[in-house]
Amino acid sequence: MISLAVVGGGLTFAGVEYVSKENAKAREKAKLSYDIYQAIFDKLTAPEQEAARRWILTNIEAKKEDEDRAAWYQKTQAKIMERQPGKRKA
Repeated sequence: MISLAVVGGGLTFAGVEYVSKENAKAREKAKLSYDIYQAIFDKLTAPEQEAARRWILTNIEAKKEDEDRAAWYQKTQAKIMERQPGKRKA
C-alpha cells in the first residue's frame, strides 16, 4: 500500500512539474511576441519618423485590385527612388 502511495505521489509530482514547465514556456513565448510587437509599434509611432509617414501617405498610392503587382511595384519604387534622402521638396 505504501509503495502505491509513493508511486501515485511521484506521478502527481511529475505531472505538476510538467504542467508548470509548459506554462512557463507559454509565458515566455507570449512575452517574446509582445516584445516584438512593442518594438515594431515603437518604431512605427516614433515622433522622429512623422515626416516619413506623412510622405508615404501623401505620395504612395495603394495597389488597386485590378492593377498588376509588378507594374505597381515599379511605379512605387521609381517614386521612392526619385526622392533623395534628407532632401525636402519645396
